[in-house]
Amino acid sequence: MTIAKVIDMSSVLGVKVFCEDVPSADLVDQALTVEVEFAPRARGGLHVHPHQEESYQMLSGTLDIFVDGRWRPLQQGESVRIPKGTVHGFCNSTRTTARALNTHDPGLRTQEYWERMEQLIRQRKVTGMSGLRNGIYLSLNLNGFRREIAMVRPPDWFLRALAKLGTALNFKLT
Repeated sequence: MTIAKVIDMSSVLGVKVFCEDVPSADLVDQALTVEVEFAPRARGGLHVHPHQEESYQMLSGTLDIFVDGRWRPLQQGESVRIPKGTVHGFCNSTRTTARALNTHDPGLRTQEYWERMEQLIRQRKVTGMSGLRNGIYLSLNLNGFRREIAMVRPPDWFLRALAKLGTALNFKLT
């Protein structure tokens, strides 16, 4: 994999994605494999990918993965495959950075989702994972990527309601 682009969501999620610089439209029907850096305390909410299988192959460090109803540490050299529709999440509970190859198959618009998240963070529309303003912008972003990701915690119904509230209050992603 040739790394030509960095999608930096580290200030909010603790995650940097290293990928090829190709239009996300070119990735819709093929697997998307990226290298991800998880800072200490990086965390993603519990979610599902309705139409994608996801996998992690650890390159360095330890990353806790929630799958099959429990958290388990994934260490260098280990991997996990997460079938589509399976509730999962990640957390780096260590004090060291972890790196992994992460694949979404098919890629759909996953890279575009990350790019929009990075844009919202750069514009300071999203400054954290809590609070009404952050929740509205995060929900509006999620609404545009329903084939790629659906949150479980916080619940999807709540995030849809926040997106409706944001629309009513004239919040805009761009």
